Amino acid sequence: MDIYSRTRISDTKQATDRVGYIHTSVGGSVTSYTYGASSAAWKGDQRTIKDNLTPNWNRRSGSGEVIVNPCQFTRISRVPVISHFTLGPHPVWGSEENFGDYAAFFELGIPLPEIANWTNDLLSVRAIALAKAYARVDPNIVLGGENLKDLDKSVGMLKRPFGSSRDLLKKMEKYRFGRLGKTAVSAARATADAWLEYRYGWRPIVSDAVALMHSAEKIQQARTTRTLVARSSEKLERVASSNFTVAGGIPRLDSVSGVIRSSRKAAVSAGVIYTVNARSVAQTYRMVGGARLSDLPATVWEAVPFSFVVDWFTNVGDWLQAITPNPFVTYKGNWVTCIEDYEQKVLDVIGSCRIASAPVTTYTPSVGGSSRLQNYYTRYVNQSLSSTPTAKPTSLTRLQQVDAMSLSLGQILNKLKTFRH
Repeated sequence: MDIYSRTRISDTKQATDRVGYIHTSVGGSVTSYTYGASSAAWKGDQRTIKDNLTPNWNRRSGSGEVIVNPCQFTRISRVPVISHFTLGPHPVWGSEENFGDYAAFFELGIPLPEIANWTNDLLSVRAIALAKAYARVDPNIVLGGENLKDLDKSVGMLKRPFGSSRDLLKKMEKYRFGRLGKTAVSAARATADAWLEYRYGWRPIVSDAVALMHSAEKIQQARTTRTLVARSSEKLERVASSNFTVAGGIPRLDSVSGVIRSSRKAAVSAGVIYTVNARSVAQTYRMVGGARLSDLPATVWEAVPFSFVVDWFTNVGDWLQAITPNPFVTYKGNWVTCIEDYEQKVLDVIGSCRIASAPVTTYTPSVGGSSRLQNYYTRYVNQSLSSTPTAKPTSLTRLQQVDAMSLSLGQILNKLKTFRH
């Protein structure tokens, strides 16, 4: 398959207000100055899309070919908080108004708080989502439900002809027993009448029943070619923050101190594209009844005491279901989509400015911060299932915590009863 890659970039970045000051001396003279633009002084966003193009996609997909291509979207944006603060008044030095995008001069020098194991945890969440999607592959979603639905319709359609046949049988038996035993002519006439009853009564009924069965079989054959999708989703979130101090290189300020907060969120979704292979009616309804060999490993796992507790921390149940071969399913492809938001916020920034003229004074104005946001959309295609169960990096939900406390309390009470006896 010929695939062409392309990259598109959309840039809406704009320069922000330059940093400057207006100084007023004690005598009343005014001096103003504007600093050169910093490379980090911008607002807006930059977007990049990388995707693959498949020639004749509409024709290929229309003919039944399953095409899933990787894709990546990146968006980087910055929102500054424009500063406006006053230094002074000082009895000798005077006063000064300061303004502009001050954060551009120090935010790049701030050490970012570390979010431990984010990359590995995200890989785990992707593996868990994919295994869950495979575990949800169910050939009965269409075949089982719709066949049962059509079975009900078929029974309704057969009620009329077979109801007529029952009435026909009663008439035939009554007529035959009424004629037989009297004369040979009557017996012959009864036989002839029976043939007419068959020719114009039973034969159409049988033909209708056979036609109905062929129609139902064709419907089932057509349904086996339908393409189905099983989906799942997972989430991951981490937050970290730290204090910082940056000294030097900041116009009119000796240093700045504040808090930097980093947050990372990921929404992961997975999908499996599959078709259901043809099978006999007996196999179809045996599967509807739950007698599938492919369900055996997962069923055995569920029978293990407290296996659901293990599933709080690993995906053993989904993984067993996912890796068990299913002879009725043909996999056409899969995808894992990861939407990741990475935000860095510079908050509560306090500047420090020491005026050396007597009396020596240090001013600590509030200085504006900034917010940087990075959005990533990545679609991975035709990924392999993990060879082993995956540990879940997420914390227990509140309901699971309550369940855990209940289980622990139950175990404690059982021990106490044993101790008393």
